[in-house]
Amino acid sequence: MQEIEQMSRQESICHFDHTGAKSLDAAAYFQGHAFENVKVLRGGIDAWSLEVGFKLPRYHLEQV
Repeated sequence: MQEIEQMSRQESICHFDHTGAKSLDAAAYFQGHAFENVKVLRGGIDAWSLEVGFKLPRYHLEQV
């Protein structure tokens, strides 16, 4: 992975995780470091599999 200092501030970045919750924190971090085109996959991969990518199998994380 590139160091954040070496990354273009104009490049589009989309953060995603299982439910989208942790992605919001990641996006805020990058926006706080002057990245201009930061996006989050709303609802995460789980929502994607229900709304868009119907062939993508769903999985559930175990709570420990």
